[in-house]
Amino acid sequence: MLESVTGQGGQDPEGKKGVSWKVRLAVSVARYKGTKLKDINLPYLSHAVHLSPSSLSHRFRLEAGCSIPELRARRQFEEALHYLEMTDLDMKRLAWFLGCSRQTLSRRIKAATGCSGVEYRNFYMRHRRPPPD
Repeated sequence: MLESVTGQGGQDPEGKKGVSWKVRLAVSVARYKGTKLKDINLPYLSHAVHLSPSSLSHRFRLEAGCSIPELRARRQFEEALHYLEMTDLDMKRLAWFLGCSRQTLSRRIKAATGCSGVEYRNFYMRHRRPPPD
């Protein structure tokens, strides 16, 4: 995905030298909903934007306000809630699909919502609004 964007010889689209545009690109890709969760990791992103992992890690935190693993965990949680609302996947299959353990996923949902994944789904199903006519 990034290969076509980063082949610009170290210059940003406006022609300025530097790496800040590469960091902004990495942050944008990590936040983009179409990016696969498995691709939100330091080795992939640093290779894609041609920065060392150490440099990208430091600059990513400054630009995004969180680390790459924190952003990935946040995206995992958002996707988990979405799938709990829209599917009937059980927690074990949902965790596998998102690439984490059932215990980790259950703990994150409980910490953020105050209820289990099943309780969240049941609450959502009882209180969702019907689609407009």
